[in-house]
Amino acid sequence: MRAKAKKLFSLRIAAVTLLAFALLLFTSPVQAQSPKNFTASDTFSIPHLNGSLNFAFNGTYTSATLEGDTWTFTDLTLTNRNATRLGNLNISVKESHITIFTFYSDRISNIFNRYGYIRYYADRPGEQTINLNINTTKSTHTSEWGVTNPPGVFLAPGRDWKLLSDNTIIVYGKTGNVTVSHYGFNVDSESNQPFYVQHSVALATLAVLAVTVAAASLIRFNVRRKPSVW
Repeated sequence: MRAKAKKLFSLRIAAVTLLAFALLLFTSPVQAQSPKNFTASDTFSIPHLNGSLNFAFNGTYTSATLEGDTWTFTDLTLTNRNATRLGNLNISVKESHITIFTFYSDRISNIFNRYGYIRYYADRPGEQTINLNINTTKSTHTSEWGVTNPPGVFLAPGRDWKLLSDNTIIVYGKTGNVTVSHYGFNVDSESNQPFYVQHSVALATLAVLAVTVAAASLIRFNVRRKPSVW
């Protein structure tokens, strides 16, 4: 009877351990930072470049920092998107003021998603440097991007805009409504992602399967045991 009791205890420990592992795979890290509010009237200046920007709607971010003449916004939300987390944005503005109407780039919750876009209004010719933080560490190709001004009129890469190796877009000398979009072509898993990220679905499936088998064995053992065991 002691052997059966030890087997029962071992199965319970294995089931709990595997279940905890499976839950970790499906749980995303939660940032402890509290969101900070901003309004459409707030201006984010870049004095050295004689540039500035604001958002057309109220919203929140967990942080907004100016470093090297570039504003970095983390965990942006806008009220016109029902407070949906829109992602992280790096943007610099030179010799102009822009108003950002829409933005999206969810790098964290969509592991294989590379789609991103921004739409803004530039009040005068200048230069805007934008990194949408799309979900890739590889250099993309200009064919994956579209820059329009006005809507529906695609600008020529190399003349009106430039793509850098870190997937930053620089737009030159445009006024009015400008849209920068990455279409998410050639989506595949990143070879430099951690093993558990690349194979999260397979690992989760194996973990759930292991838990199911352990639970089934536990049930079968309980059915066969005698009342005197307890």
